[in-house]
Amino acid sequence: MNRKFLNLELLATIIFVAFIGVFTSCEKEESVCENYPEETIKSFEKAKIVLKKLGFGKDPVLLNSEIVAVSDVSFKISSLEATFKSMENNSRNKSYINRVYYTTVWRTNNIVVNIPSDVPTNWRKAIKKAVNKWNSLDIRLNFSITENDAQVNNGINIKYCDFYEEFSDPNYQQLSARSEFPYNGYPGSLLRINSNSNVNYSLIMHEIGHTLGFLHPEETNLVNDPYLDIVSADPEKSIMYHVVSYNKEFFYADKIFFKKIY
Repeated sequence: MNRKFLNLELLATIIFVAFIGVFTSCEKEESVCENYPEETIKSFEKAKIVLKKLGFGKDPVLLNSEIVAVSDVSFKISSLEATFKSMENNSRNKSYINRVYYTTVWRTNNIVVNIPSDVPTNWRKAIKKAVNKWNSLDIRLNFSITENDAQVNNGINIKYCDFYEEFSDPNYQQLSARSEFPYNGYPGSLLRINSNSNVNYSLIMHEIGHTLGFLHPEETNLVNDPYLDIVSADPEKSIMYHVVSYNKEFFYADKIFFKKIY
């Protein structure tokens, strides 16, 4: 068999595989869309536009009719447009629109972190240590712990669960934790911990950052701010970097930035 024929055969194989990949991807997307009513799909498309304006580089995933997710953070679809409008109208922090997700008025400086009884002792200790780390910062927010099986209003509720049972998407089943972003002046109300993950207080520090509106520095659009440029130039050092190593502490640029916002 000559070399020219082999090259043509290889090219044909590559084209065929690429075609099958595209067809499968489109087929999968259509099957996902078919599971939701048209109104939900329209809301999801709108949510994608808003998240792009907020600075997210990755496309969100529709988890259910009310929730979309990007990496380890989730949003209520209904909140996205209203929150974006409030951010646009906030002149004090307008320069941070592509880096921080927050609301026009932060309605409370006292944030309760609620730990239910089913959270194991080792994780309870990690959560309390993470809360103490946030309290050690010189910012206007004060964190306190409550241990209640009933969810608290306008606070951060811990949920300890198996992500393989909680989510159907394999990408989200493998996450160590996930949290909601703030809405209407209050922190994200839910912080999930994967029961299959190893105990890491730094992970909770990271997720609390998401409930306050901080994004992954390496995944968002840059803004013209010297402190943010420091974080972006070396994002691995930030507590908000998407990979959280064990016993990681706040980066000095994190502290400056958190104080600027809160």
